[in-house]
Amino acid sequence: PLKGAAPHGFSMRVVSLQGGRRSAHRHPHCQEAIFVITGSGRLWEDGVFTSFEQGDCALVEPGVAHATIPDPGSAMELMCFFPIEDVASATEELEDVVVVEG
Repeated sequence: PLKGAAPHGFSMRVVSLQGGRRSAHRHPHCQEAIFVITGSGRLWEDGVFTSFEQGDCALVEPGVAHATIPDPGSAMELMCFFPIEDVASATEELEDVVVVEG
């Protein structure tokens, strides 16, 4: 939440991740901007891995399957921004797509 503000059409959240397996997800109708607060790892987007570390930012386009995986044995903290208020209703979990560290 943004203290003292009433955002309309916008949301953000902090996500803490540990290394390991992650199921991918996608947002069919909106973009997601991801900023790495701490840690390092990889961003997986539709089968392509990109190094992703503290201070980096990525913009994931609508409908693109993605997952962020911390380096083995480490953790990451991300700040995620969405151009919608209700992220849960705009997220499609892809249980059959598992991304593994390493």
